[in-house]
Amino acid sequence: TRSSDLGYHGGRPVHEYRIEYWPSRGVGSQSGKWVVDGNETSANVPGLEPNSTYLFRMSAVNEMGTSEYSNNVTATTRSIGLPGSVGEIRARVFGDSVAVSFEVPDQSIYENKIISKYVATLAPKGAETETRVLEKPFDIENGRLSFTLSNVNLAVYTIAIH
Repeated sequence: TRSSDLGYHGGRPVHEYRIEYWPSRGVGSQSGKWVVDGNETSANVPGLEPNSTYLFRMSAVNEMGTSEYSNNVTATTRSIGLPGSVGEIRARVFGDSVAVSFEVPDQSIYENKIISKYVATLAPKGAETETRVLEKPFDIENGRLSFTLSNVNLAVYTIAIH
């Protein structure tokens, strides 16, 4: 909602917006108030539950006082799912080592639930499966994460990243 939608403001600048919110199913622990600077045109309210519907209303404050609250607006937060699958996996053999790289999933859609590790499972044909854990910080370049496997007997491998 723009400040001009909140009633007469006397031609004076808005100092802050006051936002109230609560779950659509009634008042609960996720109810609250949030204050935003009067120069802002949007706000991110932290701590909301994923896949939940909330009601919001706001008022504007300036030197003349506080406006009436706006009409309620309904918004539903996104679900936080499991991270997406990794993309194309590439492997290049040099000597007794294998350089492996893969496309990482887009983390921007996971609401700050950043991926903290990847698990690489190596299954050489006819031999025991080996697991390597790749933990943060990752060295991601051009959307790809790379790692090297050393002392690899050059058998046929199946590599899975999850």
